[in-house]
Amino acid sequence: MWSGTISDSTEGNSLRRRRGNIPVRKLAVRGDDGELLEVVHAPHAGSTDHRFQIVRRIEVHYFDRCPICLSPEPTSAEHLPPAALGGRSMTRTCTRCNNDLGRVEAELTDWRDNAFRHTTATADGIVGARKLPRLLHRQTADGKFALIIDGPMHPDAEPMLKGPEFALQFVPPNPRLYKLAALKHAYLAACLDLRAIPQTLCADVIRRELLAARDAPSRREIPPSEYALSMPLMRTHEQPRGPSVALGYVERPDGLAEWWIALAGTIAVPWPLPDSPPTY
Repeated sequence: MWSGTISDSTEGNSLRRRRGNIPVRKLAVRGDDGELLEVVHAPHAGSTDHRFQIVRRIEVHYFDRCPICLSPEPTSAEHLPPAALGGRSMTRTCTRCNNDLGRVEAELTDWRDNAFRHTTATADGIVGARKLPRLLHRQTADGKFALIIDGPMHPDAEPMLKGPEFALQFVPPNPRLYKLAALKHAYLAACLDLRAIPQTLCADVIRRELLAARDAPSRREIPPSEYALSMPLMRTHEQPRGPSVALGYVERPDGLAEWWIALAGTIAVPWPLPDSPPTY
């Protein structure tokens, strides 16, 4: 965990604070020894836009095997993307691949939302720490960013957040986990688009790394996936829109195009199978 000290908090009115909107200028992140690790700024509202051209909607399809572990007769309805991101049931996997890989999907939602979880607050003059709901951080129009409390807040925490400075203990989204979730959904979307479970080198690598995550004894022990960590991802904080899964392409600065998969219009993932390209 990191400790975050928020400086230059604007006071705001009590109604605004009860709604959980806390405008701040910066979040200074310090280690347990007090050393400054970094100053975290919220994403800029004017982040680089990428021109994403949708080619086609990816349709529902069912296989006679689980596309991940290849076990026969899968029976568990699989949402693409996760329902929390606006997905719907698109195929079937086995119960283990659906449920056990679900451990990483909350991280994907938190990454899309720029959210902190497992958050507690402390402040001078108040004894003890207070638990907070999930926190979202957003850029404001005047160059500040807002920490938005996403859920009911304990009344004991409100006096801390009214002060000029307080400390947060929080867990940011873990790329080792949220990129695994993105890889899972990109792989399943590619299978749906191809109407087949590919038997290629890249598909074998992806299935092997997904199964290693599924079979890990605990969430903490999920091994990193080099394949997943190498993937760039794109996101928007807008509400899900458009088809649950769609195939499209992104125009690169050099004029070439790359195949990408859109997940509910809110997350985009590169086509994960370069040795099984989509048909156009």
